[in-house]
Amino acid sequence: MLRRRKYSLAARRAWLAAALALAAACDRKPTPPLPATAPATAPATAQALAPAPASRPATYFDLVLRKYPAIPATQPLGVPLDYSDAGHLVFHEPVHLDRAGVLWITRDDVEPTPLMRRGGRPADVYLRHERIVFVHWHPDHTGNYIPMPVYRDPATGRFRLIDGPTHRDLPLPGRCDWSAAFSWQHRIVVPTPSGVSVLAVGSDLQHLPSPPLAEPDPPHGPVQVTLDWTGVLAWIPPTDDHPGSRGIVRFLPDDHDPAAGRWQQLGPDELWPQGLLQLKLQDDGTVLQMVKQPGDQVALNVVLLERRPLDEQKIAALIDQLSDDDPEKRQQAHEKLAASGPSAWPLLEKARDDLPPEARLRVGELLKGKIRPSLGLLSLVDGRMKLVSRHPDCGALFRAEAGVSVPSDDQEPQIIAPAYLFTRPGEPVQLLSAALGRELETPGASLSVVAGEWIVNDPRAGPRRFVGNGTVPLLRKGEEAFSRFVGIDHRGRWLFTDSPDLAGRTLIIDPTLPDPLPRLPVWNMVVKRGMVGWNRAGWPVMKSGGAWALEAEAWRPVDEATDPVFNSVEDMPPASQPTDAAPLLVTPDNWRFFGGLIDLTAVAPDGRCLPWLLPPHLLGDRRYPVTLIRVADETLFLFNAPGRAIRLRLTPKGAAPFAVDAVFTRRLPDHRDPQRIWLDPAGRIIIAYDYNKLAILFPQGHIPPAITLLMPVQEED
Repeated sequence: MLRRRKYSLAARRAWLAAALALAAACDRKPTPPLPATAPATAPATAQALAPAPASRPATYFDLVLRKYPAIPATQPLGVPLDYSDAGHLVFHEPVHLDRAGVLWITRDDVEPTPLMRRGGRPADVYLRHERIVFVHWHPDHTGNYIPMPVYRDPATGRFRLIDGPTHRDLPLPGRCDWSAAFSWQHRIVVPTPSGVSVLAVGSDLQHLPSPPLAEPDPPHGPVQVTLDWTGVLAWIPPTDDHPGSRGIVRFLPDDHDPAAGRWQQLGPDELWPQGLLQLKLQDDGTVLQMVKQPGDQVALNVVLLERRPLDEQKIAALIDQLSDDDPEKRQQAHEKLAASGPSAWPLLEKARDDLPPEARLRVGELLKGKIRPSLGLLSLVDGRMKLVSRHPDCGALFRAEAGVSVPSDDQEPQIIAPAYLFTRPGEPVQLLSAALGRELETPGASLSVVAGEWIVNDPRAGPRRFVGNGTVPLLRKGEEAFSRFVGIDHRGRWLFTDSPDLAGRTLIIDPTLPDPLPRLPVWNMVVKRGMVGWNRAGWPVMKSGGAWALEAEAWRPVDEATDPVFNSVEDMPPASQPTDAAPLLVTPDNWRFFGGLIDLTAVAPDGRCLPWLLPPHLLGDRRYPVTLIRVADETLFLFNAPGRAIRLRLTPKGAAPFAVDAVFTRRLPDHRDPQRIWLDPAGRIIIAYDYNKLAILFPQGHIPPAITLLMPVQEED
C-alpha cells in the first residue's frame, strides 16, 4: 500500500510537471521558416504529411490507404522489393486478374477508373463498380489497346461489354468459361458448354458460334481452345465418363472482314479421331495428335492441317548449331528442329553425313520420327501416360509411370521414371525436373505454371515456388486459408484466394509496397579493436585502421584530413549541438516537437499546440537521451528508453494528436547511454553506442538489396 501511495505521489508530480511543460511549450510563439540547414534528425528534404485517404478511392493506393492507414509509404515504390519484404494485403472485394496481367477491383464506393486514358497508356489497377469476369483488349486505329471489360448484369443475368460510356449486351449463352477466354485482335474467343463462341467486336457485335462438339448430356470435360497459325482450334478431350469430341472444329477468319469467318468440322474421315488428349502444333503446319487408347495407352499421330513452308536457311543454321561448343545452344537447336515437323526431314537427311559424330547422333534421333512419332525429343517408354491436370491456357500435365527416353550426347538414351510432362499446343513438351516431380508425388499436389514460374500446391504445405531443386513457401503462418494460387500481374504482384470460385477474399503480395505489418529490420555491427562514429554528412562510420562510411549502397573510404569523423555529439560543430532548451525535433516544414518522456507535444507552423500524454506503458526513462526522428514517409520514431523504438503518426485532425503504430524491441541495443541517434542521408536510423557498436535501423520495413549483400548472413534480419 505504501508503495502504491509513493508511486501515486510520484506519478502526480510527473503529470503536473508534464502539464507545466505542455503549457510552456504551447505558449511559444510561431517561429519563422527554417533556413536551408536543419537539425541532423530531420529528413534531408521536406515532404508533406501523408494524405488522408480520399472520400472515394480513385486509385489502388487510395484503396490500400483506406484499408491500411499505417502502411509506411506515401506511394508505390519505384523499385520493387524482394518477395520476402513485399506487402501482404487482404482484399474482401472481388479482384479479377485479366489475361494481360492487369488487376480489376470491384467496390461500390470507388471513383471508377476511366477506360480511355490520356496517351493511351493503361492504368496500373482499375477500380470499378461492376464485377469483371473478362477483359477484351481491343486495338484502336492508333495501335493502342483499349480495355473493354465484361461483366454479368445482376438484374438480367446477361453478360455485358463496357465499350467506353456504352454498356452493350453480348449475344452469348448464359454459361461461358471466361477463365479460358482470350482476345484475338478484334474478337473475343470464349468456350461454351458444348463449343466455342467467336465474338467480333465492332460497331455491331457479331456472334459466330461453333458447331457443337458434344451434347450437353452426359457431362463431358471442358472445351479446349487454342490459336493455330491462322485461326482457332477447339476440341473436347476424353474423360473417364465421356469419350470426348469426334475430332475438332476450326475457325478461319475472313481476310477482308474482321466480323466474318467460317467454321470447319474435322472428324475421323479427315484423320481427326475421337479421344484427343492434347495437340502439339509444328512449324510446317502439321499437328502432333495425342490420342487416348485403352489402359492409358497414347497413340501419337502426325496430320497435316495447313501447309506452311519452312525457311531452309534457318533449318540449315539450326543443323550447324548442333555442333556448337556450347551444350545449351546444341540443345536449343535440337528442340527447334524437333518442332519443325516432317518437312525438315529431307534437309536433315541431306546434311547428316557431313556432320560431326555427336550432331549426327542428334539428327538420327530426329529422323526416328519417320518411323514412330515422339513427343519432340522425348519418347514414352511403354507408350503410356495419364492426365494429371488441365489448365485454363490449354496446358496439360501428364504423368508417365514407366518414364520417358531422353537423348543424350552418348549413344545410350537416358530413362527418366516416373516422368511428368507439361504440354501446351504451341510449345515444346517440357519434361519436369526430378525434384519437381517428387513434389508432385505428394497426395493432393497440384501444379500451376504462370509467367515462367512453377507453383506447387498441396493441402499439407500450401503453395510453394519451385526454385532450383526445391520449393520455397509463398505464404506466411496464418495465411493458410489463401491456398489457391490465382496468378501474377504485370507489376509482379502475386495473388491468392481462399475461394475456389474467386468469390472470397484475395491476398495480394505486392512488391511495390512495403508490408503494412510493422517491421523494423536492424543490422547490428561491432568493430573489434576500433570505434564507430559519423562524418559531417551524417553517414555512419566504422574505424579500424582506416575509416569507412556506409553510404546508400556501399562502404566508402573516408579521408579524415578533409572529412573528420565524430565519435560524440560534443565533438560536433557548435551549431549542430542540441541544448536542453531546444525542441526534440524541428522539421523543415516548421513543425516543432517537445517532451518525449511522459508527454509529447507538437506545435504546428501556425502556432497551434497539440499536447499528448504518453500511455503508461510507453513512459520514458529520464536517464536516457530522448530522441525523436521523422523519416521520409512522415512517420515519427520516438526513442525514450533503452532497447525500444515507438513508431508514431501525427494525426492533427484525429481524436488524439498522435497514433501509435507499433513498438519495436527486437534486436535493438539495450544500452542506456548511446553516443548518438540520428537519421542518415539514406533514410536509415543509426544508433552509435558503447564506443565501437552501430545499430542500423531500416524504418521502411525492409533492407535494400544492395545493403543485404554487404551484411553477414547471420545478421540478415
